[in-house]
Amino acid sequence: MTTLVKLTGEQLKEKLRVYLVIGSQDCDFSIERTLTIVRQALAGGVGTVQLRDKNSKLTEGEREQLAREMQKLCREYGAMFFINDDVELAIRLTVDGIHVGQDDLPLVEVQKLVPSGMLIGISAGTPEEARIAQDGGADYIGVGAMYATSSKADAGEPIGPAGLRAIRQAVGESYPMVGIGGISIANCRPVVEAGADGLAVISAITRAEDPEQAAVELLQIVVASASKAPAQPTQLGAFTARLFDRVKPIWERTHQHPFVTGLGDGTLPVETFAFYMKQDYVFLIDYAKLFAIASTKAYDLDTSAKFAALQEATLNSEMALHRAYAERFGISREELEATESSFVMLAYTSYMLKVAHQGSLAELVSALLPCMWSYWEIGKRLAEIPGATAHELYGDWVSTYSGDEFGELAQWLIGVMDDLADGKNERELARFEEHFLTTSKMEVLFWEMAYRKELWPACQS
Repeated sequence: MTTLVKLTGEQLKEKLRVYLVIGSQDCDFSIERTLTIVRQALAGGVGTVQLRDKNSKLTEGEREQLAREMQKLCREYGAMFFINDDVELAIRLTVDGIHVGQDDLPLVEVQKLVPSGMLIGISAGTPEEARIAQDGGADYIGVGAMYATSSKADAGEPIGPAGLRAIRQAVGESYPMVGIGGISIANCRPVVEAGADGLAVISAITRAEDPEQAAVELLQIVVASASKAPAQPTQLGAFTARLFDRVKPIWERTHQHPFVTGLGDGTLPVETFAFYMKQDYVFLIDYAKLFAIASTKAYDLDTSAKFAALQEATLNSEMALHRAYAERFGISREELEATESSFVMLAYTSYMLKVAHQGSLAELVSALLPCMWSYWEIGKRLAEIPGATAHELYGDWVSTYSGDEFGELAQWLIGVMDDLADGKNERELARFEEHFLTTSKMEVLFWEMAYRKELWPACQS
């Protein structure tokens, strides 16, 4: 009889780094194909495999045989083997653990049935569910769904990395936790950066052309992302740190927007990117005006000169990138400058120009900062995706906004914001924060407008 030995929290976290959830339904209901993918995934570094055989065409005997073969493979590779929901089968095979959902057998009942040492994982989608699982003695939680998924019909509405971050805050840093639901190589990094110890995946491996390589890449991303702090400028003052903390949920929506993820994995349709480039070109014309106004409002010569230089960089370097892209699509400079502005673009620039003309320099900087800062964050995040900077169409875009030159400009503007906020009362700081969050939301709307190729909602035929 097999004796189960529970792992320490850190040992468990290591095993959970890449967690394959698989059943015959994910492999054309073929036992042979299922076992082949499991072996390939284990060879690539998967540390935990869960048999989740839902809506199966297998007989009970075939399903148990599949489980036994998967268990053998996991032992061969030193990985853990879990069963989803089926407590009787888990006990019969003395597997390493069982995973149950919110609608399955309650944790307390599972604990009464399984042998000592058998690990128990529970699905959680809210901080409350996570705390109940933790307080009840569950060994780890599977948090999700991270993104929309077709692999699990009962996955529920996506909570995203922001939702996972809230759950991490609720349960503390030491409690083992994996993200699950719609996770792919292209979008998994934010899940780890939000606090997941590992990634539970189905189609990212089962539908991969090379399941072993997919597992290798997932593990590399988990290890790399977990070994460093979340993407954030290294020099934040008290006020910009406050802004960064407040804007995280908004910016996370940007990072996970299909336009942005499409830039990273190269799947963004060319016509969508062309629409964006034209709208962003006319946006930059007004954005450059903000730097000119800031230059006139500056209190010292050096700051005034720097804003003037930013205007020059926007009008020449950044807009030159747009013109170069436009040439690839056969769009002339004249056509770019004649672009009809979208509703979102007009609302965004009109708001910033109003703040620029009516407010102080500090208010102006707080309104224009999110564009430059968020693009830097997006660029850095995308640059970490293998091949993103080398993509034949979008690589130059990623390289520009992740590069040191653009980063230095963003970091300088962040420092200006802190300098201008120094000594201000809370009422003034709250006004700066309101401008910052408003234009950050406008950034999300801009990405959505571009993705939909939408000029005037409700006015288009």
